[in-house]
Amino acid sequence: MDKLVSTLQSKRAIVVMGPGGVGKTTVSAALALSTSQTGKQTLAVTVDPSLRLRDALGMQGRIGELETIPAGEGNLQALLLDTQTEMDRFVREYVKDPRIRTAIMSNIFYQKAAATAVGTHEYMAMIRLHDMVKSGSYDVVVTDTPPTEHAVDFLESPKRLARLLSHDSFRLAAGLMQRSGRGVLRLSGLVTRGLSRFVDLSSFYSLLDFVLSFGTLYDDLLEISRWFMEFIAGPQCGIVVVTQASRQRINDSIRFVQRLKDLGIQVDALVVNMVYRWQNRPPSGSVRSEVFSDLFSEPEVAFHSRDELNAAIYKVTLTLQWFEEVRLAQQAELDRLHQALPEMPIFVLPALQRDIQGPQDLLGLLVRGVAYKGRRIQ
Repeated sequence: MDKLVSTLQSKRAIVVMGPGGVGKTTVSAALALSTSQTGKQTLAVTVDPSLRLRDALGMQGRIGELETIPAGEGNLQALLLDTQTEMDRFVREYVKDPRIRTAIMSNIFYQKAAATAVGTHEYMAMIRLHDMVKSGSYDVVVTDTPPTEHAVDFLESPKRLARLLSHDSFRLAAGLMQRSGRGVLRLSGLVTRGLSRFVDLSSFYSLLDFVLSFGTLYDDLLEISRWFMEFIAGPQCGIVVVTQASRQRINDSIRFVQRLKDLGIQVDALVVNMVYRWQNRPPSGSVRSEVFSDLFSEPEVAFHSRDELNAAIYKVTLTLQWFEEVRLAQQAELDRLHQALPEMPIFVLPALQRDIQGPQDLLGLLVRGVAYKGRRIQ
């Protein structure tokens, strides 16, 4: 699996995407940890509000605070993104006048955006990624995104924000909102007709709450949005999609890779997680005979009757048959994925016998991974 890390070696940021339940956060944590072992100052950030990254890395700190992760020779920090904390940080760093800072943070729009505005979490993640990459404090920023159905929102939110901030109708609407409140906007057919050309009005008010919450920081938000759109599609950002070897997941992943391509975003690697593999070789000849032989080769295994022995052999045989059927089905899905995306680097991670329990398990996961080139996985 060193090849996966080397594939991403030149990247300033690595964005990991995929549906929920495929081990996306585990892969993110493993990539961050492995990258830090190469001597790079690495930051792992989760955009997903869940706390799986904390569990995978064994974090102890509070949400919204940077935490140093014990990583052997590596230098790794991690951050569980918190919307309110990130909004406050943004205002403190971008607004130098303390009076204006106070005015913004006491603004009703600001308070409402942190609590309810749709997409606020993704916007703040965009700003954090921008700030960390531009600051030069880290060699690599590994970002764990929300599940696939929301990850596109993370990628498209900067475009929506930039279009809003660049539109003349927004400037007019913002002025009306700040002077007279939301009701005036509802009464202005001219304004709403102009806005409806480029934004869904059903979500417009929520987005407007977010933008208005930052007072006069429109130009900063616009600059960050434009930077993000260029950076995410550029050579310094690596995109990794995580999936599983099931028919539905593979179908979803193929469509998702195509959707990213339509957005101008190139996927650098596809990781297929939780693949069943024989550690040495698959059973040959009679499965029943091999099970019988294995049972008797273990001195601690004892049976009181022939019926008890036969029952044990039957259960183990069924398990092995199920295992082989699943393995062959996964192999077929891997073949189909390779045929659909023949130029895509594909890496396979094994199904584990137990849950990840800290940094050493994460490193071990990547060590056991292999590059897939259309041949049988043993």
